[in-house]
Amino acid sequence: MNLEFTIIGGSYDRRKFWHSVFVDGDKQGPSGMPLAKEIGLRTLKSIVESARNISATDVTPQAQQNRNISGMMDLNGLEICAKIGIKKGTNGYSDSNQLMAALTPENKEFLPQGNIPAQTTPAAGMQQGQQQQAAPPASGAVPSWAQQ
Repeated sequence: MNLEFTIIGGSYDRRKFWHSVFVDGDKQGPSGMPLAKEIGLRTLKSIVESARNISATDVTPQAQQNRNISGMMDLNGLEICAKIGIKKGTNGYSDSNQLMAALTPENKEFLPQGNIPAQTTPAAGMQQGQQQQAAPPASGAVPSWAQQ
């Protein structure tokens, strides 16, 4: 699954980056399911937890219910707090930004929705937690943050 993110706020406002989530593979993980699926599901879970302000350790029935999504389209338009890193380019490709982690409320760098820093430094902007938002819905609706 290919995800597209748009940074909101700070020096890199409206810059995009992409991240692939894999849910199949040959190598088996400790649970007996493909390791790629374990990692992919863990990534998707943290994205939902970040967007919905759910602590990763919260196992209450309400938190479990809030983690549910009815399909991949539920990810469109989510605003998350994430740590972004730089992946070194190989085979002639240049360096690229990548999702390192979707931060959840128990992380000290977590910023809830609507708490975008006024300014970040260029060096810190791509490597420290930034508020981000998924791509606009495929329906063609453009969220207010993306309108010019």
